[in-house]
Amino acid sequence: MRLPDSKPPGPWYEAYQPIDDEASREFVFLALERAVAEFGEPVIAVNTIMLRRSRKTAEARS
Repeated sequence: MRLPDSKPPGPWYEAYQPIDDEASREFVFLALERAVAEFGEPVIAVNTIMLRRSRKTAEARS
């Protein structure tokens, strides 16, 4: 499946490499915590934050 030629079989975010390290998780947690402190709870609940690199997965590149 080559993405420029077609859509991925699943959600678009699955076509990109995940960012999954402790520093990134901590950054997102603290950023969300600061945003809530500054602006209050979001009107729409934040259930999941999925950080992705702008690099496609090997499967999406082939």
